[in-house]
Amino acid sequence: MKSHPLQYVILTVLAIILLLGLGQPAPASAQDQGDNVSITTPANGSAVSGLITVTGAITFPDFLKYEIFLKPDKGDMLWVATTYAPVINGNLARFDTRTYENGSYQMIIRQVHSDSNYTEAAGPTIMIDNELGAPLPYPEVEPSYLYPTEKYALVRLKNCSGVELAFDYISPQGFRSADTLLLKPKGQDTTYCPFEDFVLIPGEYRGSATGQGEKAYTYSFQAEVGRVYELIYNGEGAGRNQFIVNYVQGDKRASSDTGGGQIPSSAVAAAPTQTPVPVAAAVAPAVVGPPEAVPADLPAESNSVLPVTGQGETSVLPFLLISMAALLFVIGGGILLVMWRLGQTG
Repeated sequence: MKSHPLQYVILTVLAIILLLGLGQPAPASAQDQGDNVSITTPANGSAVSGLITVTGAITFPDFLKYEIFLKPDKGDMLWVATTYAPVINGNLARFDTRTYENGSYQMIIRQVHSDSNYTEAAGPTIMIDNELGAPLPYPEVEPSYLYPTEKYALVRLKNCSGVELAFDYISPQGFRSADTLLLKPKGQDTTYCPFEDFVLIPGEYRGSATGQGEKAYTYSFQAEVGRVYELIYNGEGAGRNQFIVNYVQGDKRASSDTGGGQIPSSAVAAAPTQTPVPVAAAVAPAVVGPPEAVPADLPAESNSVLPVTGQGETSVLPFLLISMAALLFVIGGGILLVMWRLGQTG
């Protein structure tokens, strides 16, 4: 059999392509930097009272949100706050300790990933000590920070009426989520409105807000990435202000907080605080244009969607290289076979 130098060249090229294809790492996302979860204040073993600010750092891969709970010596964990953006050396929650019984609690940090799976980390143990006969029924502050998110629109739904609120949303566009939320009524002796925060994949959303015993109020609005929206239900007696939509600025971060460095500055700047905008009571096509005040006779636009999956996009480069290598391997093998047969007959 004759020796063909071309054989060795083809085999060497194929081997290099295969090594490059199999060894090519997928690009890491901006948040794949490992866990950084800690609470700086309050310190472990400290006594707290009144209004306090929880500070520290919470960031982890595939971030969707974090939740902070209090775990008493006995009984179930008690919710404190939920935030949809990473925090690094900043403010994690506003905390009115007067709404909890005096006693010892361990702080728990729940790390919720974009696939809805979560892990929990133990924080400091604190002693709540307020001079009250009984805990307050409502806090004086909204405990969760509204930090703009990198991928979604952030919504705070508030029930400022005196009846229970049933709120639902759905999108006419594909690959969007739908949900129904129930909010407790606002107390008569407080300015605090029960609320719930959620994120939306940008798009159009429609639904209804129905106070218990009241007529359903339908709406439609458009949400945009990086923006923060406030949806407020005031009840049937509020007339044209029964249900309003605000574009609002996200909460200001601490000067030391670098957790919001990935948020495009243009997205935050494009969400100026505006006066409350009444939402029309009929579903209609979403208004297109800049975020200006919506006239009272037009519907606002809506978007509400939780991510369908929490997994990031998979790099296709390794698969393309492997496919090319396999194709070349087949072609090269055919060429070598032909050469071998020619050598046998030559």
